[in-house]
Amino acid sequence: MRALAYLAALVLALPCVVFAIGILALDHVIATRNVFKILYHFLLAFGWGVPAVALALLALLLAALFPQGRLIGAIVLVLLDVAAVGIALFATRPRQPGEVVFLLPAVASAVIAVFLVRAEVRVVRGPAAPPPSRPAMPSAPSS
Repeated sequence: MRALAYLAALVLALPCVVFAIGILALDHVIATRNVFKILYHFLLAFGWGVPAVALALLALLLAALFPQGRLIGAIVLVLLDVAAVGIALFATRPRQPGEVVFLLPAVASAVIAVFLVRAEVRVVRGPAAPPPSRPAMPSAPSS
């Protein structure tokens, strides 16, 4: 069940994370204003970025199989969601509440990931041990 929740959080996070990466790439394109530099950076990013993103996504998918992996993956998802929402809010500067509806999947993903972190911390730590019982005080010797 936790693995399915983890995968659901991962799927919900992807649109906003891709949007934030697009915003950062567009900002870079606007800042450079050099067609050849933009082309060079695109080829460099495509050559190194696509395999890196594929490996990161594969690692996050495989993390669903293990409790410690889900814990680390859920922490990464929370960080990605917070960063993506922050970048999207900073770049778009919404004026009305209806303009932030596209962020709801990322917020839902973050909420699911936080609950997974709490659940997985309990699993990784193990069940809480009962407090040690105090031994009875020895009675004074009778005379």
